Amino acid sequence: RQLESLNEVGGALVGELELPKLLDLVVSRLRELIGARLVTIALPVGDDLRIAAADGEEAWGYVGTTFPRLDSKTGMVLERGHSERVDSLLEDPEVHQDSARTFGARTGLYVPLILRDRPIGVLVAHDKLGPDQRFDSSDLRLAEQFAVRAAVAVDLSRRVARDALQRVVGGQELERRRLARCEIALLEIRERRHHLLAARRPRAV
Repeated sequence: RQLESLNEVGGALVGELELPKLLDLVVSRLRELIGARLVTIALPVGDDLRIAAADGEEAWGYVGTTFPRLDSKTGMVLERGHSERVDSLLEDPEVHQDSARTFGARTGLYVPLILRDRPIGVLVAHDKLGPDQRFDSSDLRLAEQFAVRAAVAVDLSRRVARDALQRVVGGQELERRRLARCEIALLEIRERRHHLLAARRPRAV
């Protein structure tokens, strides 16, 4: 089942170019496999982090939420670029307790999205379903595999957007040059017409 889900995400990376759909697939499949109450992906926006995808309990209410990088466990994991498993959020001094209460979270997995040795986001899972809400090392390893694919999805989306912008800018530059050539041609026509008219005027004797 794990391999099938990983292959499904890998196949989507080839055929799907819309980042929200790719990230939604990542969080939904991971949540199913590790049995988490909630899985999210946060991406940096300026000095903040924005939840770009979420799946699980009341997930719809979290997408688009922003919070400061420097005042959160997610931000610290992004800064360090290393995965962390937290068995008790209440006992972790880096966890913003108000945010933990907002999410209703007790345990967590924090996995950075690494692209060319640089963290570009964080995948977070909260609360394993069942009597023991703690995640184990196999859950963390699986989350890391999904985080790799999420990082590829973000990179592909940015490349597509950058290429599209370059094509737009390139097209605008070509159009600007075409218009400039037209303007120059019109000026030359006007100048020739002016010279012809001047040549035809009778000269005073």
